[in-house]
Amino acid sequence: VGDVVSFNIMVNTGNQKVAAYGMEITYDSTVLGNPNVAAGADGFVSATNTTNPGKIVTSGFDASGKGPGTELHLLTVTMDAIGAGTSAIDILVKQLVDEKTATIGTPNGIGGTITVIDGETPTPTPVITAPPTDPPGVGDVSMSPSSISAEVGDVVSFNIMVNTGNQKV
Repeated sequence: VGDVVSFNIMVNTGNQKVAAYGMEITYDSTVLGNPNVAAGADGFVSATNTTNPGKIVTSGFDASGKGPGTELHLLTVTMDAIGAGTSAIDILVKQLVDEKTATIGTPNGIGGTITVIDGETPTPTPVITAPPTDPPGVGDVSMSPSSISAEVGDVVSFNIMVNTGNQKV
């Protein structure tokens, strides 16, 4: 409790560009709070709504697109660890399109969990674990690495991958 948790949303666009996206990221608002979304090194953000605790709605548009690349850093999400417990991080990709507005693959968010432990002795926290899945398919969004351990007060980072095959987003 009291840590800052930060994770990246990464996009694998194959040989295409990312031009627009829309997604919802949900979390347990009794464990995590005060979300902030910023454009990643290869990304863009047009609008973000964090007014509903437990839900981040974000979208972006870039007419010429970004990429292509296998690990484009689209977004960075930062939250405070505000309570002990485990929070699922669920990602719903509502839109993922190239500069011609063609849908990229079959967008699918693959989330994970963040566990925050409150205690006086150092304990591993948060722990971020992606559920076991087959290799991501085109349009999948997944977290990497599959787990991270840290002590209370540490800043933790992980990547969320979006595999768009050979289409631009």
